[in-house]
Amino acid sequence: MAKGGQANRPVGQGNYVIQTGESIGGLAAANGLSWEKLWNDPGNAEVKRVRKHPGMIQAGDRLHIPPKQPKTVTVAAKKKHRFRRVGVPAPVRLQFHAFGQARKGEKYELEVDGKIIQKGKLDAKGGLEAPVPPDSRKATVYLGDTREAREVDLGAQSPN
Repeated sequence: MAKGGQANRPVGQGNYVIQTGESIGGLAAANGLSWEKLWNDPGNAEVKRVRKHPGMIQAGDRLHIPPKQPKTVTVAAKKKHRFRRVGVPAPVRLQFHAFGQARKGEKYELEVDGKIIQKGKLDAKGGLEAPVPPDSRKATVYLGDTREAREVDLGAQSPN
């Protein structure tokens, strides 16, 4: 537990109060920022110090959301250019175990917000990694031939 019992109570001094199910990635995307810019903002130093990881924020925490900083890029005219927003999509990493053993090599299907986005086999550690929209709320992983369902609330990580 953090010093002074802060791990289980809201922390931070910002003007935005985290709601249940929200994530740093989702808030950053909604405000035109990268999750790193939001997490590393000096106004969020207390939240960063106490929570240690952006996936550990809790409902009630207060964040400072800095204003967007427009970026300009000089490019050649009449040419095709591709731009990509930093932090979009966001990586999700999950691991599955049964009876203390990694569920390595098992087939899976990953459904995010009601749509199957990836199929494959779990790696040697029983894990999978997939790119998802940063504001995704719910994932369901269907494991094995029986399609055993495991639900994951993507914005509701518990720090305990």
